[in-house]
Amino acid sequence: MALSKETEFYLKQGDWMSNRETDISPFTTILEEEGYFVSEASQEFLKQFGGLVLNQPAFKIPNELEKLHFDPILTCEHVYRERVETYEEKVEEPLVVIGEAYNEQLILMMSPSGKIYGGYDDYLTILGDNYEEAFEALYHPKDTPEIG
Repeated sequence: MALSKETEFYLKQGDWMSNRETDISPFTTILEEEGYFVSEASQEFLKQFGGLVLNQPAFKIPNELEKLHFDPILTCEHVYRERVETYEEKVEEPLVVIGEAYNEQLILMMSPSGKIYGGYDDYLTILGDNYEEAFEALYHPKDTPEIG
């Protein structure tokens, strides 16, 4: 699946480019210290998107923008590892935090298979089976399936 032109527009406004590759060692160090398994899929994702701070359309509020970031260090400051463990139990695979959406209201997590999930308190949803699907869900706000 390719990214839509609108999604690419938002990403490029945040200094993203398709050949971007950033040093992820600060991210992986903190994540591993926090007890996360940093899979190959999450490493590849963070190389391309790690550290970006972006705008995204607000969920169900027309013509408003909210902040989206891919800074796992900041995310680790906002969510306890134990909360993510409750999400892992629901999806039955390890998760690693990769960022936050909707003005830090939705924790973004990735599984080793590349699926991206969003969590808030007891709510958990799958945003996509890969980052392209997840970006489309975030940049074209829509309801995504809740995982019970």
